[in-house]
Amino acid sequence: MPTEETNRSDRLIQATSTSVAVIDALIEIGGEGGVTEISDAAELSTSSVHKHLNTLRESDFIVKNGKTYSLSLRFLDIGGFIRNNHPGSREIKLHIQEMAQQTNHNVFFTVEENGRAVVLYREVGRNGVPMRSRIGTRFYMNQAAGGIAILAEYPDSRVEAIIERHGLPPATEKTMTDRDVLMEELDRVRERGYAMTVGETTEGVQSIAVPVTLPEEEIIGACAVSGPIHRMGDPDEELLQYLRTMTNELELNITYS
Repeated sequence: MPTEETNRSDRLIQATSTSVAVIDALIEIGGEGGVTEISDAAELSTSSVHKHLNTLRESDFIVKNGKTYSLSLRFLDIGGFIRNNHPGSREIKLHIQEMAQQTNHNVFFTVEENGRAVVLYREVGRNGVPMRSRIGTRFYMNQAAGGIAILAEYPDSRVEAIIERHGLPPATEKTMTDRDVLMEELDRVRERGYAMTVGETTEGVQSIAVPVTLPEEEIIGACAVSGPIHRMGDPDEELLQYLRTMTNELELNITYS
């Protein structure tokens, strides 16, 4: 009898999967590399990688610089198009910018896609510190405050489906990787109205996130404020109230825009 894995393989086009593996490998090695380096990262033969690089190059997805290859700015064009077409994109951008200016911290707007948390917008405040979270970064939902805030708005059945698909991988040694611990934390998030991570996403970084919902409880993402643990400490009521107020304004602006 065919297994689920067999059925999944039957639905995939191997050539497309290989091209995606080549693109992922380029990202893994920093965006540029030679055929051998890319082959090692993708765990593919050099001949196969070379063919796929040339095919991607013909479509302007890859740029060749001497003997090395890099991802092209065509990906930026596609990413910009996708983000600009996201519901409420303009309102989200303006609110995230204002929140970064007012809090002086890094501010993120995170959405869920295919069971992963994706950074849709990111702004750096005056006292913001460098983080590995760039626009488009994908986290497992249990690794980021925004992802946890979104999960808390989902029914348990949907949370379980995401865990079944992706598991609960760690980003740091403090990341919640136990299902029961996560489910208990989601109950606390529902009670207090915000999610908080302290070193779970990045060592030394604390984040506070509030879900963004539209009428009829449609969850569209989460706003998160992040900064060094020694600067943020326990969330004070002023910051929480500001975050809630700005989130509520954003919800209204998107609803009536």
